[in-house]
Amino acid sequence: MAIKPIEWDALSHAERSALVAAGEHSPLAFTSLWFNITQGDSFRTNWHHHYFDYAARQMLAGDAQNVVVNIPPGGTKTEFWSVHLPVYTMVKHRRVRILNTSYSKSLVDENSERSRSLVKSTEFREFYPFEIEKDKVDDWTLARDGKRIHQLFSRSSGGQITGVRGGYMGDGYTGHIQADDWDKIDDLFSEAKRRKSHTRLVNTLRSRKAHSGTPFVAIQQRGHVDDSTAFLLSGGMGLKIDLHIKIPALVNQEYIDSLPDGIRERCIKSVCGSEQVDGYWSYWPAKESVHDLIALRTAHPYTFSSQYMQDPDTLDGGIFSADDFQYYGDVDAGADLPLPEKFDYRFITADTAQKTNTWNDWTVFAEWGVAEGRIYRLSMKRGRMDAKTLRREFEAFVKGAWAKNGKANGVLRRVYVEDKSSGTGLIQEMEKRLPLKVTPVPRDRDKLTRALDVQGFHAAKLVCLPYDDSQNYEFVCEVASFTADDSHKYDDQTDVMIDALSEVYIKGKRSIRDLL
Repeated sequence: MAIKPIEWDALSHAERSALVAAGEHSPLAFTSLWFNITQGDSFRTNWHHHYFDYAARQMLAGDAQNVVVNIPPGGTKTEFWSVHLPVYTMVKHRRVRILNTSYSKSLVDENSERSRSLVKSTEFREFYPFEIEKDKVDDWTLARDGKRIHQLFSRSSGGQITGVRGGYMGDGYTGHIQADDWDKIDDLFSEAKRRKSHTRLVNTLRSRKAHSGTPFVAIQQRGHVDDSTAFLLSGGMGLKIDLHIKIPALVNQEYIDSLPDGIRERCIKSVCGSEQVDGYWSYWPAKESVHDLIALRTAHPYTFSSQYMQDPDTLDGGIFSADDFQYYGDVDAGADLPLPEKFDYRFITADTAQKTNTWNDWTVFAEWGVAEGRIYRLSMKRGRMDAKTLRREFEAFVKGAWAKNGKANGVLRRVYVEDKSSGTGLIQEMEKRLPLKVTPVPRDRDKLTRALDVQGFHAAKLVCLPYDDSQNYEFVCEVASFTADDSHKYDDQTDVMIDALSEVYIKGKRSIRDLL
């Protein structure tokens, strides 16, 4: 439910006072009011926002000292937890010091700036005339009668966190430490980076508590079975998690029945009047169509299971490890390798299927570059296509890769297409339409044998993906879930990687010893 945008200037002082008093009723009331006033738009409240409010109240009252919240992307977690809750605590409590953290410095600074802009706004200062003391985006303070009373720090998980704290010594609530998306999704596939992240939680962030009773809040979408949520829930940070809130994008009756009193009734009111598909409702029907969510689940099953349903797959197929991928790009931002200055050559591998039904396989085209003994995935197209769309998309993909020929990119040398059913027809039809010949790839051996042939090259970390690319999550999860007994969900992306490794290292007669 949302109230219409508030025309602040048209209200009398008494009307404004009444609204401000109502906003102090709860963290959610405060968020709804001041988002409306400062953004000029309604805050569209769903049942899960009341669950946020429930958790925040428990934390502020001392009933839940350590809280973990898992929520799908777009659930406005940051708006509530990182932007408005800190200011609410400053309004309601005598003395507050908060440490906000995130994997992204730009994100955590933006959140801090929005909180700071709120306390500086004319509308806010009419009722809460704090004195602005220190005024840096990552470290600002508020004072009253010349005495500092509130402070907010913002830091990135990979940056300098020492020298700052959350909370003060004393009884009751005096501030908290918060990790809003502590993990970067791409980094979760690296065991070394996961360990580093967990170590910083223990050695750095935990030590920033003013005292043992200072609350800690972690909010994130799930990304891996061993992400920071799993680490916290296992007791790895040395903290007892008093409250764990798990909000999936699709909810069923069993989930609704598990909700606390008060939240359950709000969830029923919000979702149960909307359309239900396969026993599920959208968790936020006013924002996310259940059909769109089902389509996303079909198109990106691994991403949906973890980031949307908060239930990541184990990725224990046993053939390829997610940890064995390398990532290229900006090394300062976290990539393992820089983009090569020059590629020796490029090639394309394709696995095709001319059916659009949701239960059929996918069509995948991937462009690869060879440099420094490694293969680099440069671009990729994945979708379910009928014959006409397949021809059009394949032609555009190949010609787009061909257009990049040059000294730095190297020459597009080969286009490999699986020589079976739809691939055979595509090879014949494209023969005169492309600037280079399509090379058929026969399937004379079973998929497991082909996978085992290239397993060692993958384990040698010779496959490189573009760092921070949106296609990585689904790609890595599919490859790492590939099983010997064919029980995995899909393997089309795995196929194009196997073909790429085979063409370069098996047929190219390159040994791992020579490469390393």
